[in-house]
Order: sequence, then C-alpha cells, then structure tokens
Amino acid sequence: QARVTGGMRQVFALRAMSSEALTFKDYPFLAELGLKEDNPGNFNGSWGGSGESITTYSPATGKPLARVSTTTRDEYEATMTAMDEAFKIVRNVPAPVRGEIVRQIGNAVRDRVDELGALVSLEMGKIKAEGVGEVQEFIDICDYAVGLSRIMAGQVLPSERPGH
Repeated sequence: QARVTGGMRQVFALRAMSSEALTFKDYPFLAELGLKEDNPGNFNGSWGGSGESITTYSPATGKPLARVSTTTRDEYEATMTAMDEAFKIVRNVPAPVRGEIVRQIGNAVRDRVDELGALVSLEMGKIKAEGVGEVQEFIDICDYAVGLSRIMAGQVLPSERPGH
C-alpha cells in the first residue's frame, strides 16, 4: 500500500481545487515574458498542444497560477520526428556557428534575468535571489559552451566557412 505523506496530500488537494480562480494577473511579469492564463505546451516549429489542460500552482501559496495544454500522442510523435530531422541538419553545422547561436540565447536570457528569476521563484517557491541565481547559472553555462565551441578536444572540428 502506498503511503501518502502530508506534502502529497496537499498536492492532491490542490489538484481537486482546479475550479478556483487563477492568480495569473497578480504577477505582471508573466505577461512580460509572453505567458498567458492558458499556454500551449508543445513546440514543433510553432506553439501548440491540444491535449489535456493542466493547472499550475504556486508552491508558496497553493493557489492556481495558469494552465498549460499537454501534447497528444500524435503531436508528440510529430515533434520527435521533426526533432530527428532537425538534428540531421544541426549536426553538420560547424561548432563555432552553433556556439554563436548559444551566445545569442544566453544574451536573450541575460536581457530578461529579473523576470525569469521571478518566474523560477514563483514556480519553485524560492526567494527571488535564488531564482535569479538559477537563471544566472544558465547564462554562465551558455558563456562556457560558447568558449567550448572554439576549442579542439581531440577531434577535428569542421570549418565554419562553406566548402572549406
């Protein structure tokens, strides 16, 4: 027999309260990040997801924040197929070019570090400084990866110049 702890009881109780009003509007930074009360949960070239809708809750307050749509099996399979096809292309892109893409991603995250830190704080029930710290760690990893894209680690890296 499975043992239900106090924390698990709280999660089950929260799931039963899904008709409670969303508190999305209490957090303006969510809209600044492009989030809405109802959000698509699958990306396959564009956002979608026509599966069941899941309500997300603040671990700090237990109140519902927003909803995200899940992916159907067919949507999942199509996304995985598209990913496999994209990998066949990306694996032939020279590492310095991929590094440049990672640099741009890191810079885009750097531009929104406060809002993203607030999101991590809200979703994980952490203080904002910890949320910002987690986002900064991601930025640091991007910076590190950019550097790695220009070093040789036992393999010959293809030139970024076409036909070279």
